[in-house]
Amino acid sequence: MSSCFTENISDANIKGPPNHLFADWSSANLTCEAAGNITTIQWTKEGQPLSAGGNILFSEENRKVSISPVKRHDSGEYVCKLTNPASSATASYRMIVNYGPESMTILGRHIAEVESFTLIYCSVQSVPPATFTWLFNGQQTGVHEAGYIIRSVSYNNSGDYRCDARNDLTGNVISVDHSLSVKDKTPPPLSPEGAAGIAVAVMLVVVAVALGLYFGLTHQRNNSTNTTETGSSHAPDTNHGPGTSLAPDTSHGPGAKGGRVYENLGPPLPPPRGSNIYNRSIK
Repeated sequence: MSSCFTENISDANIKGPPNHLFADWSSANLTCEAAGNITTIQWTKEGQPLSAGGNILFSEENRKVSISPVKRHDSGEYVCKLTNPASSATASYRMIVNYGPESMTILGRHIAEVESFTLIYCSVQSVPPATFTWLFNGQQTGVHEAGYIIRSVSYNNSGDYRCDARNDLTGNVISVDHSLSVKDKTPPPLSPEGAAGIAVAVMLVVVAVALGLYFGLTHQRNNSTNTTETGSSHAPDTNHGPGTSLAPDTSHGPGAKGGRVYENLGPPLPPPRGSNIYNRSIK
């Protein structure tokens, strides 16, 4: 019955700070307002109940929340819920706490192969998002994105890179350096089929070398044997003229074996006088 005498809640809203908020420096006051009879006010942040403590203070029967100083994690959506026996209403407010840039790192390889694709990425925490400036060996590159892309690496890309990050709202700037070395392109690994082919080729070369050595040594041995046999044999001397006779080899001792020695004895001598070789009669 009391609801007949209670005005419904309407025009609920949250009045927030008029200026930008900066982490660890600014203070924020959130005030929940509405028309009608209000019995209770409850606050939540990102769907979770908001309670007093730390840098948060409630006042004016929970109509007002004071946060001093604001922190990074104080950013988010705040909701106040107003109720009375007859009705309820909610209002929301998104609070933004500006900070940074901070916690800056560069992600990327320090060694890249020639003709490879390389990305050097500048990672930083900042609200609002930071703007970037890349320098190479101290010179401006004209790149103002978080990622520095090298689509095909060359030896000229070897050097020192620097990423400058700036928050245009806070005015803060931080920098991080990164070095890049360029090396020759690594040949692709052999497939099992390729490795097997190389192994077979090496085996064939080894077999061919072994066979060549074997036949070479055999041929050399045969030539040595033939030369020895030829040098130890004596051929008859066919260069003797008329009147040349053969005499036995007298250089050999008794029982010695050997070939004949050819000796030139000169023309035959006439028979001695008194020999009966002229007095023989033919019968």
